[in-house]
Amino acid sequence: MEPKKALRNIYHARIYSTDHQFQMIRAAEQAVIEKNARFIVVDSLMALMRSEYVGIGMLASRQQVLNKMLHELSRIA
Repeated sequence: MEPKKALRNIYHARIYSTDHQFQMIRAAEQAVIEKNARFIVVDSLMALMRSEYVGIGMLASRQQVLNKMLHELSRIA
């Protein structure tokens, strides 16, 4: 495959919050359907959660959001 053609098939999204991250996970499902995507890379799933859900009091909320994201990703897979 030509490098330029290969690069045209790579989609990138910069994530700014956990809400945005969840929206992009849902958008990834559309990419699988519409663009026949076969490989999805999620870099640092926990990084934003650690900064947004700080402290032991937020642990349950963080785990709930993480569970939703992982469930969506596994469903897409």
